[in-house]
Amino acid sequence: MVRRRVPAYSGSAMTEILITLFGPLTVRVAGEVVDLRGPQPRAVLARLAVAAGEVVSADRIIDDIWATDPPPKALGGLQVHISNLRRLLEPGRAKRTPARVLVSSPPGYALRLPVDAVDAWRFQALVRDAATSDVPQSRAESLRAALDCWSGSVLPEFCDTDWAATEAARLARIRAAAVEQYAAIGLDLGWEARVIPELERHLTEDPLSEEGARLLALALYRVGRQRDALAQLRAIRDRLADELGIDPGPALRTLEAKILEQSDDLFDRPRPPAPPTVIETPRRHTEFPAPVSRHRATLIGRSAEVQRITAAAATALTAGLRTIWLGAEPGAGKTTLTEVIGERLGLDGWTVARGRCPEVDGAPPAWAWSEVVQALGHPAPNCESAFELANAVADRLRRVTADGPLLVVLDDLHRADGATLQLLRGFAHDLADRPIVVLAAHRSTEAGPELSATWAALAAVTAERVDLGGLSRDGVAALVRELAPDSTIADDAGVLDRLIERTNGNPLFVSEFARLLASEGRAAASAAVPAGVREVLRRRLSRLPGSARTVLQQAAVLGRELDVELLVRIARHGEDDVLDGLEAAVLAGLLDEPGPGRVRFTHALVRDTLYEDTPALRRARWHAAALAELRDTPDFDVAALAHHALAAATPVTAADAAELASAAAEQALSLNSAAEATALADAAVRMIDLAQNGIPLESQVRLLVLLTRAAALAGDATRARSARARAVQLAADSGDDPLLVNALTAFRAPISWTVSALAPDHTDVREPLRRKLAEPDGVDPVTRVWLMVALIFEIENDAAAYGMDEVIDVSAQALEIARASGDPVAVCAALNARAYLSTGPDLAQERESLAAELLAVSTAHGLLGYEALAHWFLFMFASARTDLPEAIREADLAVERSTSGQVAALVVVVEVYQAVLCVLAGDLDNAARRYRRLAGQMAETGMSSATEAAIVFELVLAFARGDMSGLADAMIAVHELYPDAMNEALVLCLLDAGRAEEARTWWQSRAPVRRNYYWLARMALLARAAIRMGDLEQCEQVYRELTPWAGRMAGIDSGSVTFGTVDEALALLADALGRPRDEVARHRAGAEAVRARVAAALSPRSPAPSAGTPAGTAPA
Repeated sequence: MVRRRVPAYSGSAMTEILITLFGPLTVRVAGEVVDLRGPQPRAVLARLAVAAGEVVSADRIIDDIWATDPPPKALGGLQVHISNLRRLLEPGRAKRTPARVLVSSPPGYALRLPVDAVDAWRFQALVRDAATSDVPQSRAESLRAALDCWSGSVLPEFCDTDWAATEAARLARIRAAAVEQYAAIGLDLGWEARVIPELERHLTEDPLSEEGARLLALALYRVGRQRDALAQLRAIRDRLADELGIDPGPALRTLEAKILEQSDDLFDRPRPPAPPTVIETPRRHTEFPAPVSRHRATLIGRSAEVQRITAAAATALTAGLRTIWLGAEPGAGKTTLTEVIGERLGLDGWTVARGRCPEVDGAPPAWAWSEVVQALGHPAPNCESAFELANAVADRLRRVTADGPLLVVLDDLHRADGATLQLLRGFAHDLADRPIVVLAAHRSTEAGPELSATWAALAAVTAERVDLGGLSRDGVAALVRELAPDSTIADDAGVLDRLIERTNGNPLFVSEFARLLASEGRAAASAAVPAGVREVLRRRLSRLPGSARTVLQQAAVLGRELDVELLVRIARHGEDDVLDGLEAAVLAGLLDEPGPGRVRFTHALVRDTLYEDTPALRRARWHAAALAELRDTPDFDVAALAHHALAAATPVTAADAAELASAAAEQALSLNSAAEATALADAAVRMIDLAQNGIPLESQVRLLVLLTRAAALAGDATRARSARARAVQLAADSGDDPLLVNALTAFRAPISWTVSALAPDHTDVREPLRRKLAEPDGVDPVTRVWLMVALIFEIENDAAAYGMDEVIDVSAQALEIARASGDPVAVCAALNARAYLSTGPDLAQERESLAAELLAVSTAHGLLGYEALAHWFLFMFASARTDLPEAIREADLAVERSTSGQVAALVVVVEVYQAVLCVLAGDLDNAARRYRRLAGQMAETGMSSATEAAIVFELVLAFARGDMSGLADAMIAVHELYPDAMNEALVLCLLDAGRAEEARTWWQSRAPVRRNYYWLARMALLARAAIRMGDLEQCEQVYRELTPWAGRMAGIDSGSVTFGTVDEALALLADALGRPRDEVARHRAGAEAVRARVAAALSPRSPAPSAGTPAGTAPA
């Protein structure tokens, strides 16, 4: 078990051990009688010997040895006896080598000895051999040898125990049958003189044996003792009548008649038929563990799911890479189901590789894929970038599939980091033609935004989605019978009903309760069903010795799976105590052993329960011990060090924890795990306030810059901007210009949506940005580009309202400097900024060329985030042209190439776009469901304009229904926060609500329409508001500005809204302004043409977007 950390003991102890169960229990080792040192160790050994090599559970041994009065720490006492017996049975076994005689095997222990080592085992084996022989002489010899093994009654010192008495009675029945079979064969072979004494002793022990009496009477007759034969028959007749009140059977009556007739038939010796049936089958000695499927119990009730998944997997053989999503609540059995699927497909010739996403922090990025590669027989990839990692893993998967299909199991995908999910999305494209099935198991209730986005991104290659529910009533009962065979709870309808009601058929809950029943007996069933699986686990843990619970709590600090050697080092108490504690947990089914020297909690809830029940102070001390040990380990992983350092942080160690966390964050960023990097960097920043002696200001700025960069790449603009503002303030106070520049340019990520807050309160960042840019020789060209890009995205929101000249000029300069520098990242950043500005009306002529250049540069240099952004811009621009099929294609490409920080937002945008398409198709109910769900998702992804977007979505629906009155108060509330937010929409809402005076007040205080991605949508609304307010001057201005945009849908260029056609707004304006009838008619015809074009694009023959694209930018 947990002692497999050095080469196994290779001595010959098993051949030197002899144990006798007939008569007093005796043990000889190497010819010497061994003193077992007390009645309880003797009872433990005898109980295991009676099992004939089969495993006896620890609970069963405790119940049998201590009967109804086990001591409080019975399991600990049992372990002590086991340990002492092992030393006695294998005195030459080297320290820390696995026991080979008295072995541990969940859920208990077993004796592993040759059949000749125990007299009772040899006795039964010889009886069994006799039953299988066709040669009478051989059968007789085997039976004679078996009977010679019997040297006394079975375990007389334990005769008052149920287990020993039951075994003694069973062996006595086998011996009686063996005597009678031996006598029958002996008579056929002419051995009457030999069998008579054996039969006389037999009848003394069993005077009511009719077959024994028959055989003895026949033997006596044949040797000339006719009187004694008849006397024997009369005696058995009298005994049967006196004691049982019955007459002799037909065989005895026939024999008596033949003796009286002096029949010659009594001397016939025919070849004996097959041996008579033994009263009871001798137990077969088990020298090795019986092959029992570890999945059998958990698979009860899952045959339908197995069939669905295996059928779906078969589609990859012809269709190429496919994903199968397996969702379940904790404890539903998803991991075991994936193992069974792997076994079945493996038998069909599939290669199977498994990777598990760590359920606790501290693992390197993309760890699940590293495990997959190792499972395929290769070393884990050692790559410094996400690009290298993706190529390395894809190369290994290609090689494997050259020889046949491959099943990749990714377990616990709800815990996946960004790098793991990004590789999965990338492989769907890069390995699309390979016979690969990715079976992705996850907790349904814990799927985060990025996993949800990955589902959407892989919709086209998803072969099946399976959600595991609870077991049926029959399934629950069968599982209880499987795991608690001695319990009658499965037959108690009332208790079973309560169990099903409380557990909802959750297999883990049911299994743990069944094991509790096996441990606590009927009392546990009659008591109230525990409130939850954690309570069941706590009750089961309470049965372990205190030292074992402590060891398990220490193990929980190290994670779900851990190295035993490391645990021994941090435990700081005896090695044997640690190993005994782990062994007790393995036997209890709380741990298993995935490999030599490693243990693993059987379920994350076991580990979580232990960890959460450990006092925080004690946890911190153990984390500190783990940190100290890991630091001395060659090739230690910085992520693990950071995890333990943060968990153990004190005012004294906080600075060190911050350094380790920042190093782990840098590692995560290098592999595109932006969300994990953000969490680590955020933790490092928190150490600033904890550190007793403070962290140097320069280091504080460095940590805040790291957090800014990580959060920006993770798509959390709000956190990134907050960290940057703090970094800028600290750097400015320090007077260190290079430090300030580093802080000002920290936000380095592809940007598809406004990142500046709508409230104009960022002069602390804008002023230093302008000041640094005003210094002609203050920074190098690439840094200047980043300063310019930072300024653009700080001021673009206000510039859109009050003048675009500065921001357009700065973007042109930035692009010129970037191109001259030759730095591809700087070029992409500058293109990003200018393309973003082109989503408004001022740079519309540059849109296509900017997006094309961004795509070319990013693709050439492997800049995946900017490549996805380029496709996003192309999506927006196709939408602006009302080229819906092209927009859909570019949307899917954007999601396909997106990084972990982009994918959630991009998929949200695809969903937004689908809502827009529903509006265009007239399916407003479906559009409403999508919009409202997506508003929440946008807030989850950290998009700073999520609140504004939710209101905009409601406006779209209200406009399409022709009544905006219900949003009047909501729009007023928005304006109290953002005074210039869609004033024209507020006016329309008030007018629809009949509140004309309020509408006039808001109309007079309106702000200019921002010249950004919502410009065309808002201008369409402004046209209608101006008409209804009778403001002909405003109508004229809007008419002039909208005319060049005829032939488009107003708002669809943003990817998120639609307010009718531009031509329809122009027709209304022309009519209000009294323009010629043919001009009005021309606009109305244009509107009809646009609607017809949209309808054709929305026909069933056109593709629908399968994943995502961003929401919120567009030109016209």
